[in-house]
Amino acid sequence: MASGAHLVELAAGADATAAAKAAMARGGARLAVPDRRLKPAVIPNDTFASKQWYLADNEVSVSAHAAWNITTGSSSVVVRDPTAGAGRHYPGCGKENSS
Repeated sequence: MASGAHLVELAAGADATAAAKAAMARGGARLAVPDRRLKPAVIPNDTFASKQWYLADNEVSVSAHAAWNITTGSSSVVVRDPTAGAGRHYPGCGKENSS
């Protein structure tokens, strides 16, 4: 837990979301977040995933690990490198129709 944080235990059956909102509304907390259960994330098959810090699920990354729980891609998605010679085929992207 963060420095200065407090853990509050609610009675069985209490609405954690309502209690968190009430604590912030009355000024008793700057931030109140209910605890929640998380399911394991999909584990990527990339052997270097642990070295790619920018894919992690935190405030300074793109949260790719969380995205992998939604989708891991599709053959119908086409990714294009805009620097790979698009100007030869598409007007407005360089020298049109050059070879």
